[in-house]
Amino acid sequence: MSAGPPPLPGTSGSNTTIKNVVIGILTTVTASAIIYFLGFGGDHSDIKEIKIKKEATTEAWNSLMFYENQFRETGTRMTCQGDTASMEANILNEYDKIIKNISNIEKVEHVDNRLISLIDRRIATLSGKRKASADYYTALETLGNVSEDDPRSKDLYHNFISKINILDTQDSSFIEGVSKELNKKYSSKFELPGPFIVRPEVLYGNWTVDRNKYLDLKKDNTFSFIMESVNYPGKWSLNDLNMQLNFDDGSSIVYTVNSGSQNFLMATDNTGNVHFFCR
Repeated sequence: MSAGPPPLPGTSGSNTTIKNVVIGILTTVTASAIIYFLGFGGDHSDIKEIKIKKEATTEAWNSLMFYENQFRETGTRMTCQGDTASMEANILNEYDKIIKNISNIEKVEHVDNRLISLIDRRIATLSGKRKASADYYTALETLGNVSEDDPRSKDLYHNFISKINILDTQDSSFIEGVSKELNKKYSSKFELPGPFIVRPEVLYGNWTVDRNKYLDLKKDNTFSFIMESVNYPGKWSLNDLNMQLNFDDGSSIVYTVNSGSQNFLMATDNTGNVHFFCR
């Protein structure tokens, strides 16, 4: 029996190896293409998921900031209007509304877990503030018909304000941390309300103090302070958060601004009493 034909030039064993490698590469590329077009591509799905989470998280963040801002503005308006007869019911109602509104944000799909954690904290804080408010009004009612100058009434109010201030500040660092993390992850701006900076130009003009006194802060640093139809003039100055009123009779008052806006200030005086300045 004759032997088979000898191998042709160029088809040695080494060329067979190259051929197998090429087939392997083509098979891998083809499989990858099929997987990609069927929607199983890891990179493609990851990018799509990040985009969805970014859009949902941005919308949820903006909603949270909107509800918080609306709540502050409503609280300011109620404080300045001073309708004490209905204030308790109105304040508690506003707490109920904002807690319900921001709770609904948690139901939105694809929101980043860090923002969900922040919402949980805000719900707990607002619930704590609501309870502190309800407890204050209940305790005040038990005192009966007492004046604002009554020591028991003043102590009750100072303790209430102290609790509210603690609750107001306990989430600050967490909110800032979440904002930074979301900015970094999604390369976007999850902006916080800017801090209120007390500047002289913010203070210029007329203010109603505690709903029954009137203060006119003038640009030449003079002022008129009207109480019970009597004008007490003097000069004023601002040092950081401290607004000092030096009366012409030699007396003075220092108001330390705790929070505020263009149209509202909450401040404490030398003795720790809380005062509200409204436009």
